[in-house]
Amino acid sequence: LGPGCEHLQIAMHEIGHSLGFYHEHSRKDRSTVLRILWQNIENGMASQFRPGNDAPRGVPYDVTSIMHYNPMS
Repeated sequence: LGPGCEHLQIAMHEIGHSLGFYHEHSRKDRSTVLRILWQNIENGMASQFRPGNDAPRGVPYDVTSIMHYNPMS
């Protein structure tokens, strides 16, 4: 594994991307469960938090998903 993947959760998250999974916090229905504090996002990282992914029909938002960023990200 490369730098940044020393922790199991990070490695699992990146494997999720390789399998085609998107960030949970990028779902269009995220505003029902979370609030993005745009002013706290580091320069150049805003694209990681923009909504755009449609949720599979009938699948509830999962704040515990391995594809969800840490609440303090």
